[in-house]
Amino acid sequence: MRLETFLKTFASSISNPKYYVDVLNVRMWFTLRFLLCSYVLITLIAAVLFSIVDVPKLRGSLTSFITTGIDQYPKNQTISWNGLMVNMSGSEKYSLAFPNFPDLQNAPAQLLEVNPSITEVTQISQTESQRSLVVIGKQTAYLAQPGGGWSELALTDILTSDTFEITSANLTTDRNMYLDRLNSTLRALPFLFTGFFFFVSLPLRLFSVLIDSILIYFMVRISNIPLSFKKVLQISLHVTVAAELLTVLTANFSQGLQMFSLTFWGYSFLIYWNLRHIKSLKPIETVDLNKE
Repeated sequence: MRLETFLKTFASSISNPKYYVDVLNVRMWFTLRFLLCSYVLITLIAAVLFSIVDVPKLRGSLTSFITTGIDQYPKNQTISWNGLMVNMSGSEKYSLAFPNFPDLQNAPAQLLEVNPSITEVTQISQTESQRSLVVIGKQTAYLAQPGGGWSELALTDILTSDTFEITSANLTTDRNMYLDRLNSTLRALPFLFTGFFFFVSLPLRLFSVLIDSILIYFMVRISNIPLSFKKVLQISLHVTVAAELLTVLTANFSQGLQMFSLTFWGYSFLIYWNLRHIKSLKPIETVDLNKE
């Protein structure tokens, strides 16, 4: 697809609902190429915004989390692993508060609780003020489940057989190492985000659009608009580009709102309102919209 053709189609798909009359007279192959090129562009925009807006917030939150956790670790606290079980000296348990991530909602009060006296799940505190995401018992790790309850995993399956100790002194000594690892991870995060957005988020999005298009098709048939399912799906793929772009651009301002669904259905309503007077389609599709 030529750059000029793509840019004209991209701008029209976003800004002009009446343009979708022309979409009815192009091949599906054109729409698929346009969708792919659009998602490459949107992925790059999302990755740039993620790097500029979200990564600095994560860096600040996690740096503060690491330094505060090390500074507040009890001086007389020792957590040790002998290859089979956890032991502790000092207080009877150790708790680590959940990181203060920006815009995070409904997070548990604590990220981690280490309590060697816990040998079964019924001993874990269920109060909201003390609930942890992860609880480390004597020989078992317990992970809180979203719907309630806990999953269990033997510590010997996730920790090495080598013995180690966690003390205030060795945490302070290793502080720079933890911060260096954090910065290395954050530098790689935009690339991981890009791959996830394009190869995971896009297929899931297209599947949801397919389901929505089936519902739209039945609504269109009830309204006596003479469109085949293929044409409904083709329109939906163009609308997807507009909805995804708006979702990406407003991601940091629309917490709690389903921007993709709101845009997709709102824009679809405008488009089919403009198509309500169509009586029939041309029997032969043209090759491209902009004389590619």
